[in-house]
Amino acid sequence: MEHMLKTIADKMNLQLHAKRAEGSEQVAAGSSAEAPWRTTEFSDLPEICIAMMLACLSPVEVAKLACVSRSFLDASESDLVWERFLPPPPYIHKLLAVHPNPPSQFACKEVFHHLCQPFVSSNHIQGYWLDRRTGGLNMSLSSSGLVITWSENENYWQWREDRASMFPLVAELKSVCWFEAKGEIVCTLPPGTYTLSWRILFLENFGGWTGQPVHFIFSKNDGVDIESKCHMSPGQSMPVVPGYNLPKIREVADDWREFDVGDFVVERGEEMTLLKFQMLEITGGWWKSGLCLDGVVVQPTNTIQRRSPSTIAEQSLESEPFEGPPLGFLWRFLPGYRSFQRNLGGQ
Repeated sequence: MEHMLKTIADKMNLQLHAKRAEGSEQVAAGSSAEAPWRTTEFSDLPEICIAMMLACLSPVEVAKLACVSRSFLDASESDLVWERFLPPPPYIHKLLAVHPNPPSQFACKEVFHHLCQPFVSSNHIQGYWLDRRTGGLNMSLSSSGLVITWSENENYWQWREDRASMFPLVAELKSVCWFEAKGEIVCTLPPGTYTLSWRILFLENFGGWTGQPVHFIFSKNDGVDIESKCHMSPGQSMPVVPGYNLPKIREVADDWREFDVGDFVVERGEEMTLLKFQMLEITGGWWKSGLCLDGVVVQPTNTIQRRSPSTIAEQSLESEPFEGPPLGFLWRFLPGYRSFQRNLGGQ
């Protein structure tokens, strides 16, 4: 894309020099007519060319550039720009098929913003949304879609609402000595690298978890298990369990945390992906309490703000930079760029 932008810039410069040379010849010949050339401006570019430039940026960068000039604003409404941020067929069609209110008649920009709002499918078990920064497809399985041992017994578990959850109910642990939650998802995802995470909330009555570490098991398409362990703690540090990976942990809305327990790759042509996951602590014999499960989340790995459990209080929630053509490259097309460079002593 950067090569294409440079080609456009070179063509504009060649046209500009040709017109200046033509005007200079007419002036030298004593022509009293006004020189036929003028300074070529960014607005002279066809809108489709500007839209092609914007399509190589991120949604956030497109929104910022739309505030710079009328040319950017008009081009930023093009379907050519926003179609790139939507999942390609057939993924977009399957996503709209499970949406309770699919935006079938809207422009691509409106469809994108509509799908960035998390929504729950008709079975109230699975949720979906697009990442606003990249357009990456995310999905979630609610705790009611998991198999949780003793969850039907009100002496051990209860179901309640939580404003930070996209689902109607979350599972709140009262007290158990045998903790086991497992599930599976058959999903259709665009090619890429993804991360599966458990969404967990620690409550004030948290206790009984210090004896043995919690064991996380994850697999894709019944392949090799990815295992990790950690000692659950509402504090800021979790000791490493020798011989096992330590889950990455991130704070999200209203003190909920996401435990990243496995990365996996979806290859091109892979129509269905089977994910199996398990979270258990059944060896310690301690009665455990004070924990809520919202379910699991599958997200593109490059959109996740990774955090180490030992430094969760020290790291900030900074957005990852978009991997694409440098935004600064576009400034050379704006009106006044060359005079600005001359004032700085640039070339």
